[in-house]
Amino acid sequence: MATAIETYSAAKNEFAHCASWASLIGSSYRGGGGGTGKLTSLSLNSGESSPTIYHQYSDGAKNYHLMPAALKPHLEAAIKQQIGALLADALASQKAALQALADRAVKEHAAMLLDAGLTT
Repeated sequence: MATAIETYSAAKNEFAHCASWASLIGSSYRGGGGGTGKLTSLSLNSGESSPTIYHQYSDGAKNYHLMPAALKPHLEAAIKQQIGALLADALASQKAALQALADRAVKEHAAMLLDAGLTT
C-alpha cells in the first residue's frame, strides 16, 4: 500500500502531465508548418458509456436515460467551443484534490517524525 507521501508525489506528477497537455491548446508551434494548438478530436461514446442522466419520475419508471444520438454532434461541438473554460475548471478541481493529498502527506510526515522521537 502506498504511503500518503507516495500518493501525493504520484498525483503531483500526474497533475503536471495534465496541465502540460492542456497548455498545448492555444500554444504556438513550428512543426508541421506551424500553427496554434487546438482540440482536434472529441468523441462521446455511444451505448452504455454514453452520457447518461439518472432521473426516475416515479417508482417503476425508467431511471437511466442515455443521451439521444442526435444530440451527440451538437454536444461535442459545444464542448470543443468551451474547452478552455472546461479544462480550467477540471485542472482547478484536480489541483484542489492534489492539495488535499498534500495535507494528508504532511500529517503522515509529522506522525512519522513523532513516532521516530524526532519531534514532540
